[in-house]
Amino acid sequence: MGMTKSKHNYFKQTLTLIFCIFCLAFVKSSFFDIKEVEIQNLNPSLEKEVKHFVNKLKGKNLVFLKFNQIKEYLKEYPNLELKNYNKILPNKIILKLNTVEELGTYYCKKGFFDLYEEGFLFSRYKKEDEKFIIEGDLSKDELRELSKILKENNFLYENFIALKLDEEKNWKLFSKDGVCIKFFDLNDVKNLKNLKDILIKCPELYSKKELTFFNKNLFLVTN
Repeated sequence: MGMTKSKHNYFKQTLTLIFCIFCLAFVKSSFFDIKEVEIQNLNPSLEKEVKHFVNKLKGKNLVFLKFNQIKEYLKEYPNLELKNYNKILPNKIILKLNTVEELGTYYCKKGFFDLYEEGFLFSRYKKEDEKFIIEGDLSKDELRELSKILKENNFLYENFIALKLDEEKNWKLFSKDGVCIKFFDLNDVKNLKNLKDILIKCPELYSKKELTFFNKNLFLVTN
């Protein structure tokens, strides 16, 4: 009698194991591979640009696809942010994307671009006024460094409207009050945080066309 019960339990466990293996194999099968990707809140002008992102998702297993995996695929598009997503079995996914605000508008010989984190440039498509104008032939490293500076120093948006790198590789920062500040190292722009206080203490500087920045305590005034 005990032998019969033991065989019954073994048979039951074997069937359960076979069923689990079958279910796992089925879930991991191509039946659940993503074949359709629907993106909501996407500007029509970006549809062509995100085609590569959509192709990355197609063929991935819908059941096992995680939020962080989708965000990883989106790293190539720092102008887009994943808000949420819905899986529709067996092979469709709906993504809700938001457009990230640009750090500035970059003007160069190649055209007009929106600047994002890590120096990422994206062809400008919006009709709104520029947030902060950047002009000149900046290297990839300079764009990367500038994007970091803009993200970490909000005072630049509060007090300035544009930054220009001239042909002599001098940086010029233009304030909302019409003052041009010239400096020689991009990282010096972070030291201009107290400029507003300096100008308030020295109102005669407002009448000058250009200030040359050497350090946080030394300016050269040009009439």
